[in-house]
Amino acid sequence: MDKLTGKSFAEFFGEYDAVKVVWEYVGEGLFGEFDPFDSMDEPLLRFTCYRDSLSSPGGWDLIEGASFCSRFALGQVTNEVLEDFTRTKIFPALETSNYLSVLEDITYDEPVVS
Repeated sequence: MDKLTGKSFAEFFGEYDAVKVVWEYVGEGLFGEFDPFDSMDEPLLRFTCYRDSLSSPGGWDLIEGASFCSRFALGQVTNEVLEDFTRTKIFPALETSNYLSVLEDITYDEPVVS
């Protein structure tokens, strides 16, 4: 079971490859920028949502506002957990009319690790 480390990322594609979600570590922590000297802080993963580009075939356009820091700590969740969360929470949220609100709400979800 692969876990994300500081220099890696994970991409998951939605139905018909029309949307994708990228998980990556960009230096964020519980209190803003991650502080490795604060024992209460954790390095957190961010997810960003993209749509198949209409103007650039084969490219991707950022879904405006659809990038959120999660409660998933770097190195503590597997790609399988990220994929499950993406498929069961993020992709369905993107199908709603108020997807930004739904995405913001799910950022507070803790990862389910079995």
